Amino acid sequence: VMADYFATLTSYPFCAQGITEGRIWLDYDISLESWQHTGNELMHLEVWNWIDHEWVRYKSYSNTDGGFDWLDEHLDISEVAIDNIFKIRFVAEGESSFDILGWYIDNIYVYRECTAPSNLETEHDYINNQVELFWDPAPEGATRQLASYNIYRDLDGLGEYQLIATTPDTFYIDKPGTGYLWC
Repeated sequence: VMADYFATLTSYPFCAQGITEGRIWLDYDISLESWQHTGNELMHLEVWNWIDHEWVRYKSYSNTDGGFDWLDEHLDISEVAIDNIFKIRFVAEGESSFDILGWYIDNIYVYRECTAPSNLETEHDYINNQVELFWDPAPEGATRQLASYNIYRDLDGLGEYQLIATTPDTFYIDKPGTGYLWC
């Protein structure tokens, strides 16, 4: 049993320097078993970056309503993490650990996701026996333009896509085949 406690679970640094596109996400699962519903026992999720040397609080939980079953959390931490060296930590703090049985954290996952081009459309040109692919550029809010797009084709409809071309344009012309799929 601890009184007036402050305990952390802190990651090693993540290096996202040079990553200027997309979003950096933090996923995790959390649950709480609580004896007393005091609201004095807390868990915080915080992110730190190398430039500011400060912890930014993204999410907090308490035992106000007692315990809770597993929650799946999905947080965008890009504001602090993008193009930076950063760490994450979970902070358990409170007046008396006697009021809770335990905080449980699992499946911590940090990753980057980039928005793909949208509105992929195809048109079959029967006169020239070709398929024309068109799409909208990606993404809104990008800090720089993409240099090119990779074109993948599935030759047999089994979901095994192969890179067939790279283009700086938002269209591509291909010769059709039976069962072809593109992405």
